[in-house]
Amino acid sequence: MKSWFLSIFRRCTKASALYPNAAIVLLLLCLLVVCDQSDAQEMPTWEREAHGRIDQMRRKNLRVLVLDQAQKPIGNVSVKITQRRHAMPLGFAVGLGQLPNDIIGQQNLSAPLLRVFNSVNLGEIGRWDQLEPEMGLGDWGRLKYWLSWVNDMGLTVRYGSLFSANTSHQADWAALLGRRDLMASVELHQRQILNQFSNRVIAFDIYSHTLGHQLIEDQLSLVMVRRMYEQATALAPKVPMAVQMDNVLDPQRVQQAVARMSQFKKGFVPIKQWSVSLHIPADVQPQRLQSGLDWLAKLNVPIVVSNLTFAAACDSNAVRNALILLYSHQSVTAIYFGMPTASDLDTVVSHPLLDPTGKLTAMGLVVDDLFAQTWISRGELKTNSSGSLITRVFCGLYDLSATLPDGKIAYSSVFVSDEDDNQSSQTVVISPLAVSLEPLR
Repeated sequence: MKSWFLSIFRRCTKASALYPNAAIVLLLLCLLVVCDQSDAQEMPTWEREAHGRIDQMRRKNLRVLVLDQAQKPIGNVSVKITQRRHAMPLGFAVGLGQLPNDIIGQQNLSAPLLRVFNSVNLGEIGRWDQLEPEMGLGDWGRLKYWLSWVNDMGLTVRYGSLFSANTSHQADWAALLGRRDLMASVELHQRQILNQFSNRVIAFDIYSHTLGHQLIEDQLSLVMVRRMYEQATALAPKVPMAVQMDNVLDPQRVQQAVARMSQFKKGFVPIKQWSVSLHIPADVQPQRLQSGLDWLAKLNVPIVVSNLTFAAACDSNAVRNALILLYSHQSVTAIYFGMPTASDLDTVVSHPLLDPTGKLTAMGLVVDDLFAQTWISRGELKTNSSGSLITRVFCGLYDLSATLPDGKIAYSSVFVSDEDDNQSSQTVVISPLAVSLEPLR
């Protein structure tokens, strides 16, 4: 590489006497080539492969066709493409006792995090013991407040945990019930929740904390777990029902998690998603993280990272590497970040996205840079002589506008789906809206 560059440099120097401008341009081009090749060599193999997977999975071809009022193609028209939301659910997980102001303060939709986030995971606040259905002592107000806030913000919402497999999360009164009464209470509560909220959420974690815990199996059997999922699926057939596990990528827990999920599958439990919480340590190794994800993916169950936290000692590089691996993995379908409140920052072991003043931390800047600057599509292109253009974009919601020859601007919107529908490209048409000014009859 060095000898090649020196050879070009000497030739440029000799040519500079006759063609000074050309020599300078050529020298600059050489420098750019060397820098590009140097960057490519410095990028680790795993990262280069991850970016290739991201391009293959998270991007699709978009064909834009611009028509005039007579519905004829218009060539050489400038088209502006702006991505508004990602297709993949991205958001934050709510902790017990948290309200919106505790997590994101007074941020609006243009704030850094909310221009990235499109979803909220309610976590544990809707869990059975938190709502205390039989005793009338539960915190239903917090659950309904969050659902109302999410709706006002135009975000989607994941219900989170419905029942826990951990005995420490069982209400005292429920522990006193006999098997028949416990089964009836579980079914009644599940039916009430799904009837009330299934049309407002995108998924439920029906059974949570199942790695190392099996409350329902111990008290009512695995058949009851299957019955819970069958009932939930019957009541809300379009809403995925998930099982949740904690810290599944801990080296000593990966195989246990796979064995636990295999147990559910062998018991014919109709699980549609695998909801997992992940804690990324400061010494995270990309190869080990990739290996853990590959282990989970063997069971062909879509993975939702329902609570992603980073060790306080994590630097920006570790955060970036972990997000690249998660976003590039074919089984990961959603990512929710754990969000400690300002009052937790002195004791929490996780790195927050925001500081107490509401500004992005170093970790928050990495999240914003990747999802709002790198993995996003925006720009201005021109149609060809046939009035169309094809570009490759990240999957998500788009606003498009075309500046027509008469100076008018035509608008359109499109959602580029991330589902594998085997289509070579998705087409959207931009055309001026012809509105008659005559009164309606």
